[in-house]
Amino acid sequence: MPLPYRIALLACLLLPAAFAQAVDLTLYYNERPPFTSSSTNGEVHGLTADPAVAAVRAAGLSYQWQERPVNRILALVKANQEPACAVALFKTPDRAAFAQFSLPLYRDHPTVVVTSHDDLGSLGTLASLLSSRRYRLIVKERFSYGPVIDDMMEREHPVKTSSPYEVIDLLTAVRKDLADYTILPREEAEYWLSRDKQTQGTLRIVSFPDLPRGEQRFLMCSNKVSPAIMNKLNAAIRQSVHVE
Repeated sequence: MPLPYRIALLACLLLPAAFAQAVDLTLYYNERPPFTSSSTNGEVHGLTADPAVAAVRAAGLSYQWQERPVNRILALVKANQEPACAVALFKTPDRAAFAQFSLPLYRDHPTVVVTSHDDLGSLGTLASLLSSRRYRLIVKERFSYGPVIDDMMEREHPVKTSSPYEVIDLLTAVRKDLADYTILPREEAEYWLSRDKQTQGTLRIVSFPDLPRGEQRFLMCSNKVSPAIMNKLNAAIRQSVHVE
C-alpha cells in the first residue's frame, strides 16, 4: 500500500480514540430507573442523572456517557485509567479507599422491603427480619445498601442470596418464590411495582421503624480526575443541587 494511503488509514484508525479522549469526563452509569435511564438521543435522565448533568454542565466540563454493570463500573473507577465518575453511588469506606467523592447529588427516599408475604411485617423491625431463619433475602452482588443496612446485615447474618442481575430480576425472584424479600429505596420499589404488570398484586411494600432515612448519592470519581475539576464539580453542585 502506498505511503499516503497508509497514513490516511492510520489517521482514520486513530480518529475515534482522539474523539473518545476529547471530553473532560466519562460518566459511568448503570441502567436503573428512576435514578438513571437512557434516552433515544444518547443522553441519560433520572432522579440522579439530571443533577449530575446539571453540575457537570455548570462546571463547564464536557462529558460522555458509558453504560456498564455496577461491578464493572467499580472496577473501572478503581483501575484509574481515565478521568471518570460513576453517577449516584453510595459512599462507603471500601470505595473511599480507591475513589474520591463529590458533594451529594441526591438523597433517597426511606428504604423499604418488598415481599410477597402478607405476614412479614408482623416481625416488627428489619433487624428481626434479617435475623429470621424463615425468610430468604435476595440482594444485588457487591451492592451497598448504605452503612446502616450494610452493618445490620453484617450483624444479623440473614439467609441471603446475592445476584449479579438488575433490580427487576431481584423482584422477579421474589415473585417466583426464589426469595422472600429484597430491600430497595421507596422510589425504586414504587417505580417497578407501578410498571411491571407481573409484580402488581403479587408484591407489596413493607416499612419498618428501624429502616433508615434514605442514603445520599454522590459522583464517585477516579483519582485521574484532577483536584481542579473536583473543585469545579463541587462548586457547581453547591450552587445547583440542594440535598437535605
